Amino acid sequence: MILLSLVFSLSVSLPAGGQTTPPPTRNAQASRAELESQLAQAKQESQTGSDKDRDQARMMATTLNERLTNGDFQVGDRVLIFVQGQQTLSDTFTVREGQVVQLNTLTDVELHGVLRSELQGHVYAAVSKFLRDPVVRTGSLVRVAVLGGVAHPGFYALPADMLLSDAVMHAGGLGSSAEIQHTIVTRAGVPVLGSQQVTEAIKDGSTLDQLSLRAGDQIEVGATKPNTFLTVVLPIIGGLAGVVGVIVLVTRH
Repeated sequence: MILLSLVFSLSVSLPAGGQTTPPPTRNAQASRAELESQLAQAKQESQTGSDKDRDQARMMATTLNERLTNGDFQVGDRVLIFVQGQQTLSDTFTVREGQVVQLNTLTDVELHGVLRSELQGHVYAAVSKFLRDPVVRTGSLVRVAVLGGVAHPGFYALPADMLLSDAVMHAGGLGSSAEIQHTIVTRAGVPVLGSQQVTEAIKDGSTLDQLSLRAGDQIEVGATKPNTFLTVVLPIIGGLAGVVGVIVLVTRH
């Protein structure tokens, strides 16, 4: 129920008659029209600029096209659903095989092709087939890793409309060796957002959803490598000792 309480911070107040469309804000989850506009821009940018810029634009275009085609929800993701007056329908639900959420004994909600911004309307349409004028609120969690120069690196299930900067703070904030300007976002080991893009995203107040982050992505906060005795001097001494040992063995023979 603690996770379910996040719904109220993710959703707008709803009238008794049902759902409403959240007002546009800088942190709003991206609509289909917004993603289509971003896709067109990414395709255009993939034709100009440096090789690095073109590669990142192509990666972004691929991600956006996948979102628009298959939706935002992958198997293992979690969605928050609240149906007023229906305790059994108000919980944190796991997306199962086939991109389906099972609402207990009521119905299955298919999420293939559904964006996070469309989740509330989609769930409302499914529930309203069985309940008259239901009041529905929803939210979604994205499981991402926050690594590198943070106090508590690890995987976190975060609201999709959380600011990228808040995601870093959620992992305990910056460590003493952090270099936030060198932060990148990777997917399966491949960078999808470079340090300049991440810096701009933090400055602009971009959310995880607006950056098209998805389950399994890694936010790798830059960190300096300390020049300590153990990390610098000791390996050198060890190397010299190895050389001396080889010389001794050779001279004995």
